[in-house]
Amino acid sequence: MSKYFSLNKLLVLLSVLLAATAGLSSSVTTDMIEKAAENQLKMMQSVWSRSPYFDGSSPTISHVIPLQSVESDEPLGYIAELSPKGFIVFSATTDISPVIAYSYESNFPWVESSENILLDMVRKDLSLRNKALSESAVSHEQIAADNRAWSKYLSGNAVPLETKQWPEPGYSSTTGWVKTAWDQGPPYSNYCPKDPRNGERCVVGCVATAMAMIVDYHSDRRDYIAKFQFGSSDRYVSHRTSPPINIDADSITYNFPSFNKLNEYISTLREQYISNAYLNMSNRAALNFACGITVRMGYGYDGSGSFTNRVAGALVSKFGYKSATVMTSGFYPTLSKNMKDSLPAELGIQGTQEGHAIICDGLREIDGQQDQYHLNFGWGGSSPDPMSAAWYVLPSMPAGYSIIDEVVVNIYPPDLSYQPDNLISLSPDNNFIGDGIYDKTGNTQKMFLPMGGSAPSVYYVKVQNDGDLDATMKVTVSKSGSASATIKCYDNVSGTDITSSATDKGWFTPALKPGKEKIIRIEITSSSSSDTCNVDVLTVAKEDEAFKDMIRITNFTGIEEDGRPLSYPLSISSRELIGNSSVNLDYTLPQSCFTSVNIYDASGRLVRNLIKKTADAGLNTTSWDTRDNDSQKVSPGTYFIILHADGKSAATKVVITR
Repeated sequence: MSKYFSLNKLLVLLSVLLAATAGLSSSVTTDMIEKAAENQLKMMQSVWSRSPYFDGSSPTISHVIPLQSVESDEPLGYIAELSPKGFIVFSATTDISPVIAYSYESNFPWVESSENILLDMVRKDLSLRNKALSESAVSHEQIAADNRAWSKYLSGNAVPLETKQWPEPGYSSTTGWVKTAWDQGPPYSNYCPKDPRNGERCVVGCVATAMAMIVDYHSDRRDYIAKFQFGSSDRYVSHRTSPPINIDADSITYNFPSFNKLNEYISTLREQYISNAYLNMSNRAALNFACGITVRMGYGYDGSGSFTNRVAGALVSKFGYKSATVMTSGFYPTLSKNMKDSLPAELGIQGTQEGHAIICDGLREIDGQQDQYHLNFGWGGSSPDPMSAAWYVLPSMPAGYSIIDEVVVNIYPPDLSYQPDNLISLSPDNNFIGDGIYDKTGNTQKMFLPMGGSAPSVYYVKVQNDGDLDATMKVTVSKSGSASATIKCYDNVSGTDITSSATDKGWFTPALKPGKEKIIRIEITSSSSSDTCNVDVLTVAKEDEAFKDMIRITNFTGIEEDGRPLSYPLSISSRELIGNSSVNLDYTLPQSCFTSVNIYDASGRLVRNLIKKTADAGLNTTSWDTRDNDSQKVSPGTYFIILHADGKSAATKVVITR
């Protein structure tokens, strides 16, 4: 793009600057868009410089293309396409905010399709803003502010702007809180009915897609989803087709899961979340169909529809969410606070062809500019170009001129803490740690520790609430084998046993606040080397007894966790988070060998190379200061810590909060 302008170009820019200063409306030109785009890139340098697509280089402007309305050739706005990737959407008049939307991760989707949500949304938005101007529905103060913004973009004095962003740049591949990019077609639609008109599989519907992604976001983040099932009260008739589809009576006729079968899928889905296991496509399809049923989706192969406001009731009544609120006006303060609190919202928006439901899951506050919101369109990572997310200056327009019909905000997940954690040690200063994976048997975490012969061996089991909510934990202790054992609750502060002992069989129920713990002391005495003693300690949230966490002490040597495909004691565990500043890590090696420990975010992106060295056999310790390879503090979220040693690997995870 040329750095020089002809005299005519300079005169045009000068006239526009004077008009903007005087508060007079002016149409913009492609030359002005080039100038504005160059200044936008300068002002947003702190943002795009973190994008992996540019690899340290600067993006450049490749084309400026008018965005025309469907009805006429009159430009509604302009798209500045960037190289190697990205775009900026500008308005076509200085009486409207200069920047409407942009992305530094995706190209603009030009495909003319009812599923092209961004294209449809931008057209409708700019049409409504122009209509509001022509009908004098916009305040003089707002017009003057937009004039000043254009003047700043065209002045040539652009400097990098101070920005605050939630989540922080680099948090996810989507750049928002929600890390998934699902869509309405297969495989997500695999359990939706087949359309009676032609036998094609119906699509999920954008209302259900956005809802499912939000449910998945909270469930994956907390390794939890509440119990729910479908019954006779959930049956309804989908009238979008002729003949209509009876949900669930027509399950055989139109090839979708009956409620009985779907309930089985949901039980499996719940186990996957609580076990922190990977969701396969069957799990995702079940969640999308379940969300569709709860909002009474009208199914069709060429489009499935429902109302966004139904999402709030479905989240609370079916998924056990603490709250979800529908708002139609005055919602921006709440929406902004939700973004700062990592609470995605669902927006119902208008389009030129039909309405859409999308996710809002991020916020940028920029000096001297309107707030910018991150939108996840639920259009999939493989959609045209692809285009799954963008940043958008949502309109603060009067009623009747805004593309936003309603929003579902204050979406708080279920008020349950399900996650006890057992730590076992030979002494308070020598910790062996197990962080078990839940399953229905409870036999998920075994610790094989040496017994001390005729002298008593003392073990401490710590039951800790590492969730973020109040919970009542239930603990049972049982013992078998020839050696004798004394098992009692233990006061870690005074160093004495608590009078109320943990019995050999049965539960005791301590109330545990977040981050608090109870300790059980186990003293085992054997008279000979042939004696054995197996002690099982099972913990579970009282509200959810289907999933237990267990530690077993035996007379074998070494440490092992069930569920690992390893026959030797290679393991890594996160021990504690110290004041949000560092995470202590313990890892064991079967022998001295070259070892690496790397940290990845939930999208699989490498965050930190923590260790590359030859480490000793046995227990090793290290810490992570929660910074990335560039010494920047990482954003809140889930991180996976991968240990590689002796040709094998082990993993643990840690959740960072700020």
